[in-house]
Amino acid sequence: MKPQRIAVAAGGASVAAAAIVILRRRARLSQPTQRDERTRWRVVTIAHSRDEIAPGGVLPPPLAAIADQVDVEFADAPGDRGTELRARLRSGGSLEPSDLRIALRQSKQLIEAGEIAVVDPHPHGRRKTTPQGVALDVIAAASKGKGIL
Repeated sequence: MKPQRIAVAAGGASVAAAAIVILRRRARLSQPTQRDERTRWRVVTIAHSRDEIAPGGVLPPPLAAIADQVDVEFADAPGDRGTELRARLRSGGSLEPSDLRIALRQSKQLIEAGEIAVVDPHPHGRRKTTPQGVALDVIAAASKGKGIL
């Protein structure tokens, strides 16, 4: 084999190896670690003032129930759209990130609508099986209580 071909093959192999290393590093960095997932702030925007959200410093019941395991902050929402309610898990607690998401979502619903919307159990007994009902059941099951698909 000619030395030029060997040099070209070696150079191509080097470029391919470097590309693999870079792609693996990017993939690893783009995935949140378990620590990042537990300590990151969750935020909901509520169309009310801070005084309406937590009158006298009292948190809404879903957040008050877990207040000993979370840090809570308030901030003005961008564009004068109300208030941002921020919360994150404290280290060493037994609470899961999904529990915090549920508490934030329920707090928003309670403040804005006056009640917490639920899909299960069905409020009017058993409903007739329809294509839309089946689709709703599949979507509710896929969210696994997180409120997202």
